[in-house]
Amino acid sequence: MLDAVPLSPADLNVANNAYLTLERYFVETVHARRSRPGNDLVSMLLSVEESGEMLSEDEVVSNVMLLFAAGHETTSNMIGDALITLHEHPDQLAFWRLARLTATPQCSMIRMP
Repeated sequence: MLDAVPLSPADLNVANNAYLTLERYFVETVHARRSRPGNDLVSMLLSVEESGEMLSEDEVVSNVMLLFAAGHETTSNMIGDALITLHEHPDQLAFWRLARLTATPQCSMIRMP
C-alpha cells in the first residue's frame, strides 16, 4: 500500500511551517506594495481590474506563490540538466571552463535539449 504522505509527522510539520513562512512573506509583500506600488509583478497584480473587480489579497498571494514555485522548479531543473549535459560532453565542459572570464554558458544551456 502506498503512503499518501511519505513524510514523518515531524517532517510534514517542518514542510507546513516552511509553507506558512513563505505565505507570510508574500502577504507582507502584498501589504507593502499596496501602500507603496513599485515596478514589479505584485504591484501589477494589485492593479489588475476587470469589470470593476480587482484580485483579492488571497488571489494575489496564491498567484505569486505559484509563480515563485514554478520559477524555482524550472530554474533548478535547467541547472541540473545543464550540469548533466556538460558532463556528458566533456569538450564543452572544458570549453566553458576556459572561457569563464569572457563568456557564460547560461544562454547556450537554455538552447540545449
